[in-house]
Amino acid sequence: MCKKELADVLKQTAWFVAAVCILPGLLILSKVVSEPYHAVFVPTLQAGLAFWSVFLGASLFGRERGQGAVEYALSFPYSRFGLLARLAGPRLIVLAALLIAAWTMGFVPPVLIAGVCLPLFLISLSLSTVIEN
Repeated sequence: MCKKELADVLKQTAWFVAAVCILPGLLILSKVVSEPYHAVFVPTLQAGLAFWSVFLGASLFGRERGQGAVEYALSFPYSRFGLLARLAGPRLIVLAALLIAAWTMGFVPPVLIAGVCLPLFLISLSLSTVIEN
C-alpha cells in the first residue's frame, strides 16, 4: 500500500512540477505579463506549493473513494493510525522533499514553508480524515 501510494503521489507531483514550470512561460508568451521568466516563476511556484499542500492533504482517500474501497481499506488489520500513517506518510515525504528543494534553490522562504504550506497540509489532512470517516 505504501509503495503504491508513493508511486501515485510521485506521478501527481511530476504533473504539478511540469505545470508550474510551463505556466510562467505561457503567461509570458500570451503577453499577460511582461516580466522575465524568473520574476513570474517564483510567485507561481509559491502559490502552487500552497495549493499543492492543500491538495495532497485533501486527497488522502481519493483513490479509495474513486474505487469505492474506503470500507475495504478500513477493514485492513491495521489500526486507524497505522492506516493514516501508511497513506499520509508518502504524501508528507514528497511534500517535504519538494519544499526543501524549493527552499535550497532560493525560491521559497522558510516562513512560507513553516507558516503556510505545512499547516495547510495538516489542516486539509485532518479535514479529509474527518469528512471521509
